[in-house]
Amino acid sequence: MARPHNSTEVVEAVRKAITSNLAVVPRAAASTALFQSVPLRGGLVIDFNGLTGAIDLNKAHQTVTVGAGTRWLDLERALQPA
Repeated sequence: MARPHNSTEVVEAVRKAITSNLAVVPRAAASTALFQSVPLRGGLVIDFNGLTGAIDLNKAHQTVTVGAGTRWLDLERALQPA
């Protein structure tokens, strides 16, 4: 399992998976109770929970770019007017 905290670490993990011929299985805020992120045939789980927060807010276009591990509640709170 890889737990990156920035895009550089994601790239490193994916490169290692490719060179090891491993499937990549993404995971963020999941539970394994229903086996959503269990690589049944082997592979590398990449846990995106360390990639959180708003990266870019474009009010004109009403869009926001967030980290892959950002939870909806955290985004909603971040977008509330001060």
